[in-house]
Amino acid sequence: MLPVYEAIGFQKKITKSGTTYPWIVNVMEEDRLKPYIVKLFTDKHIEQQQSVAKEVFGSVLAQEFDLCVPKPALINFSNDFYQTLDNELKKELDSKSSSIKFGCAYHEDMTVIEVGKIKSILKDYEVGSIFGFDKLVKNIDRGGFRNKPNLLINDEDFLLIDHELILPFANELSNPAILEEIGSDYWIYPHEKHLLYPYLKKLKKDIKMHIFDTFAEYLKTFNPDNLDSDAIQLDKKFSMPIGDFDLLKVYLYKVKQNSSWFIENLKRLIK
Repeated sequence: MLPVYEAIGFQKKITKSGTTYPWIVNVMEEDRLKPYIVKLFTDKHIEQQQSVAKEVFGSVLAQEFDLCVPKPALINFSNDFYQTLDNELKKELDSKSSSIKFGCAYHEDMTVIEVGKIKSILKDYEVGSIFGFDKLVKNIDRGGFRNKPNLLINDEDFLLIDHELILPFANELSNPAILEEIGSDYWIYPHEKHLLYPYLKKLKKDIKMHIFDTFAEYLKTFNPDNLDSDAIQLDKKFSMPIGDFDLLKVYLYKVKQNSSWFIENLKRLIK
């Protein structure tokens, strides 16, 4: 279950981030002000794509595979906060959903990764785990058709961000056919568009054989039930759409049960 913070003050708007233009706001976290990035989704995005729920589920699942994400939280914009905004910001906020918002800790020292720095920043097993995780959740937005890395780095570490488009089969109009793909040779995922695919493809054969070993261990042992408290919090406390959560859980358990098939499928993609 994510912590819930109150927005205290507006800092700035990020205008280089897709179409949502997140805000950086101060929140009171454990008796001190901290900056958080908050995404402003419309009611349509939340109802049809469950954007807030997907961001939450993406953060929780990434941590199940020991992948780094900014600390996630739910952020409330109170009327007191609204009254501190100028008219232009009020107008923008009025066009967005008034429900609870997804936010994550702001890391000013992190920058978007450059493809040429993958080798110097990421270990091979981390590259394999990120690629495997994105395939598991069918993330089409790390690289993808919009060419957005959604991977932040500094000199020592990395952070995965932006998971609003994951798990499309579990949207409002769910697609149970996803379960038929598991264990078969038929798996729909545009892996060639993934940010890390060209790097993985060029690796030596002996490295490719073991690059998913760490991810494989986590895939065998991760617990899909760890999503339950977040789903309950969103659904029951905040009346937030969470999509076909039952299908999502069945899917994750079935992939876990077929983990060897999944890993072999990953290896075939980068031969």
